[in-house]
Amino acid sequence: REHPHSAVVGEDQQRGERGEQRNPGGQQHGDGDIAQIVDRLLAEAFDPFMLICEEMAKPLSPPDDSIFLINCWLMGSKCLGQKDLTRHKEALLGQRIDGRCQQLTSQQLDFLRQESGLGELISALDLPATQRDSMITASSLESSSQKLDNFLPSAHMDAMERLGKLQDTSLARKITET
Repeated sequence: REHPHSAVVGEDQQRGERGEQRNPGGQQHGDGDIAQIVDRLLAEAFDPFMLICEEMAKPLSPPDDSIFLINCWLMGSKCLGQKDLTRHKEALLGQRIDGRCQQLTSQQLDFLRQESGLGELISALDLPATQRDSMITASSLESSSQKLDNFLPSAHMDAMERLGKLQDTSLARKITET
């Protein structure tokens, strides 16, 4: 029994042997038409997927929310590749990644300050002298010093571990070491 589309399949095979491609409907597409088709395809398939990723990240707490989004956007950017027709969409993803990386850098700094015991001391430096003097005491300095001594041996590893779910390890390193 013959396949219902055997005539089309046969034509496609003949075209393939001649190095031609099938053009349904016989329409010719200019570069502008193709750009519109690609934009429409991205708007109907790619953009909703990215929006779903953003919705999925909302209930996550920092830094997991940013890590999840960066991973999604990195994969999206990789899927788009370096094609002229998708370069603008890839650039937008790059901007979003940069913004989230800045947030992660700030979160890493907060983490290091808190875990090292220096957070309260650094915050106290911005206070008026009377408040600062009441917060920075021999006891608070001793406590911070002990916490810092305990934290320093594993500080870098602990900070990197916080970003362990980030698929781009060089990006995690850059964020942590900034």
